[in-house]
Amino acid sequence: MPAPVCGGAKLHCSCGLGEVSLFVSEKGAGSSRQNSLATVDDCLPLLNIPPFYGCTAVANPQAQNPSGQKPCTPRFPQPWSDEVDFVTLHGVPLLEQSATLACEYGGTVRILDTVQQTVSMRDNMLKKPLPGVPGPSMGGSR
Repeated sequence: MPAPVCGGAKLHCSCGLGEVSLFVSEKGAGSSRQNSLATVDDCLPLLNIPPFYGCTAVANPQAQNPSGQKPCTPRFPQPWSDEVDFVTLHGVPLLEQSATLACEYGGTVRILDTVQQTVSMRDNMLKKPLPGVPGPSMGGSR
């Protein structure tokens, strides 16, 4: 299964300078915004994705500052490219590690680090069976 992405994931833009962290909307799937699961809808400039430290995109209409750099003003006309198949959060697909996000000015945002922790569904299910479902057999006779 592809790795889902959490809030705080490190992002890099092909036309941006430096890295920024992804901010996700609180959706109740994590103990805080920092480690909540991200969905494909977490792609809003300034709200979910802060500006990078500068922009080298030729199509960026912003004026250059005295050091010759343009400020980053991200614009994303489409949501993230890839989602975790068959897994949704409140009806919205989870964001996958290999997803990209295209900026109107020509940059491509990629996820460098998902900051997600490994969770074993099997271990959790062994600890707490569902109501009405018999627990796992640990061997032995009946």
